Amino acid sequence: MISGPDHPFCLARLFGHSSALAEAGLPLEPGPVVKTQLTREHGYTAARELLSRSDRPTAVFTANDMQALGVYQAARELGLRIPHDLSVEGFDDVPAVAWMDPAPDHGPSAVGRDGGSCHRADPGARPG
Repeated sequence: MISGPDHPFCLARLFGHSSALAEAGLPLEPGPVVKTQLTREHGYTAARELLSRSDRPTAVFTANDMQALGVYQAARELGLRIPHDLSVEGFDDVPAVAWMDPAPDHGPSAVGRDGGSCHRADPGARPG
């Protein structure tokens, strides 16, 4: 996850992320959460850090859509395809998400049904 500052809504999204992992029986390790500002630039920098790891995540949940835009940029530069190689989830449905390629899924199958946007990775795709 790429989280934001200690604002109540960022903390709530971090809690939701942690709760979803726990409910799925997955561990939440301190390493996969990067705390940063709520901008495209900071999302990009955090995504470069996460996506360059040897244990690269196959999904990135962000605290807002601007960070998600940065994740898209970093993924593209690293040769990762969304949604084939990487799932990306953001929040807020800001107008800029219309420029994301591929466009975010806001339908009933989207993880972010309550105002989020997401692209799910192809479950058959292998990392790297």
